[in-house]
Amino acid sequence: FTVAANAPVGATPLTLSNVNASSDAPQLFTPTATNGTVTILAPTAAAGEISGRVVTADGRGVFKARVTLTDRNGEEKTALTNPFGYYRFNEVAVGETYIISGKHKRYEFDSQALTVNGSLSEVNLTARE
Repeated sequence: FTVAANAPVGATPLTLSNVNASSDAPQLFTPTATNGTVTILAPTAAAGEISGRVVTADGRGVFKARVTLTDRNGEEKTALTNPFGYYRFNEVAVGETYIISGKHKRYEFDSQALTVNGSLSEVNLTARE
């Protein structure tokens, strides 16, 4: 059977009709079918994680850089880097595409587009020279 993409969540009756069967055996048999229900579950949003480092052009960590993660609706999450330039975003929706950007009073960074398919590590932002 096939479930429609827009099927409502919950118990849905399953009605079987015109059931056909075949066998290689020479005896004759009649298939029987029993109606029932199928429970349609709501999709769950899996959560992933994005982490990385904000560094200078020569690879030194940038302390207190503001890293912003923006989703397709314009919702933002922010994180500040630690003294070694590391940051982390927890509970990021899997399957979503985000724009990640960095900001610091002394450095500028290029934004990146990310599609989250699980947890992403080493998503690094390097300061422009």
